[in-house]
Amino acid sequence: MAEDKNYLALALEAKRKKDFKTAQKNYDLLFQEEGLSVEILRSIGRLAYLEGKQMNAILYYLAASHLLLCEYIDKHENDDASVQQLLDRVPRAIVDQFPYTIGGLLATEPKLLIDLAHAAFDREDVYENHPELKPLSEIYYANILGDGSLMDTLKKEGLTVEQYNERNDELYYEAGIRYAAKFIKWDEIKNPNIFEIYLNQ
Repeated sequence: MAEDKNYLALALEAKRKKDFKTAQKNYDLLFQEEGLSVEILRSIGRLAYLEGKQMNAILYYLAASHLLLCEYIDKHENDDASVQQLLDRVPRAIVDQFPYTIGGLLATEPKLLIDLAHAAFDREDVYENHPELKPLSEIYYANILGDGSLMDTLKKEGLTVEQYNERNDELYYEAGIRYAAKFIKWDEIKNPNIFEIYLNQ
């Protein structure tokens, strides 16, 4: 009998060692075993970011955001009152930034929006005009790598965890909202085939 493997744990272990090829292989196996999910897409996006493949990371984060909204739309159309309750808690100023009201539900996953903004804006040409982003990107890299270097990186950049979280949220969350509002394929928002829409490029 074949031994059950925890592909997520193996992927995370490989990622921590910067063995990105093995991490990707295990995420692929996890996808084959469990099917597509927002969390798997987000994890692969983070892996692409760590490899310096910013455009791939952006596409995976957009795909994750799209799939999340598809799931919410499906629940909403099946009269799931919890979706409307969630939406009622999102500030109108956020909801109004999206072409469709349902987009406001991305605010319930702020870390996904922050991931998207890091992938979009952590670049040398952006740092030239916004040098305050460079230390945040270094800390973010250490954080998502998960190899134990986070506290040393915070110390090097002269920030506490609380200061980092506050600045990261302040500078990247709103940027993530704007980026998602602009680049999600809203004309296809009810189509869950995110590979066709974002990943077969």
